[in-house]
Amino acid sequence: MWQRLRLRRLQLIAALFLLLLAGSTVLAVFHGSTKASTPRQATSVAAIPEHGMALGSARAPATLVEFADPQCPYCAQYARQALPGLIDRWVRPGRLRLELRLLTFIGPDSKSAARLIAAAALQDRAWPLSDLAFLTQRRGNSGYVTAGYLRRLARATPGLDAGRALAQRGSTRVEVSLRRARQEARRLGVNATPSFYVVRPGRPPERVQPGAFTYNGVAVALRSALQR
Repeated sequence: MWQRLRLRRLQLIAALFLLLLAGSTVLAVFHGSTKASTPRQATSVAAIPEHGMALGSARAPATLVEFADPQCPYCAQYARQALPGLIDRWVRPGRLRLELRLLTFIGPDSKSAARLIAAAALQDRAWPLSDLAFLTQRRGNSGYVTAGYLRRLARATPGLDAGRALAQRGSTRVEVSLRRARQEARRLGVNATPSFYVVRPGRPPERVQPGAFTYNGVAVALRSALQR
């Protein structure tokens, strides 16, 4: 009996080790410590219309605009904990459209990552690439956004022509996209990321202030804004 319990305990420890190893492999793909296979995305946007920085049907009755910095840890928390539920329960059914505005408050690495996301938007692949960027985010200004990291990020994004996206990072269209985001942020008084605004036809943008960057926290604030 004791031997069976001991064997079972060893099996559970081994299973836990393999699970932790698999999780670390996802990050290692982007930081060069292993040649593991491409990681699975945290959030599926399959079969959802994408256009530039927008995700969801153009006929949705409301749009949630997010101002985000690629190095912002709270933006990453939102992407991991809130975004999957919003996409499945609001965007996929056509109740809401999402739009991304890229800011670069934190530092030079923010601009490098933002340029690649904006270049991916030219192929309507900004959302899956930004999802992977937040999934593999490290400490801000730690130097993790290297040329190699950006190449791996582009190549891991489903449906993206990585070479074309990398080549277009310095294009005029990318610069215009980032400049317009900065201008809109100044006009609305955005001074932190993530910041959210709900936009509906015939109405000015309305601030949405979640109590937490979780699905419930964002959904409660969004419902409250839509009821006003």
